[in-house]
Amino acid sequence: MKKQLFNLSMLFAALLVLTISSCKKESTTDDSIAAGDAANISSAMSSTSDDADNAMSTNRSLSGKTEGLIFETLCGATTVIDSGSGTATITYNGQDCSGKLSRTGTVTVQLQGYPNVHWRDAGATLVLNYNVSVTVIATGETYGLTGTHYIDNVNGGLAYQVMDGLSTTTVVRKHTCNNATITFPDGSQRLWSFNRTRTFSNTGSNPTITLSGDTTINGIANVAQWGTNRNNETFYAAIISPISSDYQCNFFHPTTGEYLHHVANRTVTVVYGVNLDGSAYTGNGCAYGYKMTYTKGSRTLTGTFPY
Repeated sequence: MKKQLFNLSMLFAALLVLTISSCKKESTTDDSIAAGDAANISSAMSSTSDDADNAMSTNRSLSGKTEGLIFETLCGATTVIDSGSGTATITYNGQDCSGKLSRTGTVTVQLQGYPNVHWRDAGATLVLNYNVSVTVIATGETYGLTGTHYIDNVNGGLAYQVMDGLSTTTVVRKHTCNNATITFPDGSQRLWSFNRTRTFSNTGSNPTITLSGDTTINGIANVAQWGTNRNNETFYAAIISPISSDYQCNFFHPTTGEYLHHVANRTVTVVYGVNLDGSAYTGNGCAYGYKMTYTKGSRTLTGTFPY
């Protein structure tokens, strides 16, 4: 389950390709750095929040699970659970399960309403307090994450059971946070907020994860994260249509969805699940890739890229 829960967050890394190409042609604006920050922070948030979900889900007292347990060891981390207070402390000391991120620091997790509420219950909420540094192994860039986040179990159930084929129930997680502090590799600090939903489903042999945004800001709908980038510009990252990825295509190759990164007079739009010519894929296998469009004022650049 750890691998599946993480990989959807890596979709945002696709933003780098076209922005880097665009900036070489139009050097007055380097959007590749801001896009890279969005990709890296999204990955870090998904990776760590999934660890919190795992820690709570596989403890009988906290999850409310009555049948046999499946224990999943977190990668590059140790967990101490206090079943008396309904808390878990995750201490990071190495690489995550993808091998793409290295983490240090702690995340403390509190199950609100415990012991009357269990994590598998509909409406249950986890409070995550971050004090974590995350390094992108490929580049050596390190980001600091501090602040309080909330994960809601919208309709009940445990995500790992769905992803491991132990349940066909659809499980929904809502992730919210207002004004968390992000420290960038250059030492600058900015405030970011998150409001996104991930849906885990499995009707048989093909587990699927769907990511969507839940907020409207300045007329932009379905915003998943927003704040100020390291260049001190306001940005909005919206999921125009839900992004879905499944086991059949190894969770790295989204089948559908559209993502929008908006800053000042510039946007990057990513349409997932397309053919070589950029048209929507409608077959039974896996799509060729994704189509990206970079717009700055009246200038537009479009490209189609393979997964």
